[in-house]
Amino acid sequence: MTTEDRIRDLIAKELSCSPDQVKLDARFDEDLQADAIDIIGLTLALEDEFGVVITDDEMERMTTVRAAGLLVDQHLAAEAAPAA
Repeated sequence: MTTEDRIRDLIAKELSCSPDQVKLDARFDEDLQADAIDIIGLTLALEDEFGVVITDDEMERMTTVRAAGLLVDQHLAAEAAPAA
């Protein structure tokens, strides 16, 4: 299962929606009817699932499924990069 698939499955579970609704360009507030509490829960779930830390600023910018995926990918890449 790819990272994208894991994220989409996690979003569907956390927001209690059909996986078919979780398209890359789906907006959390408008398309998936997520409120602020839902986004906080989703952020915590992403942190737990992928072992990353998402800041409040990053959480506010995470408005679509694609943005969530890119954010997780950035954190995972930064952790995998060798220290300078």
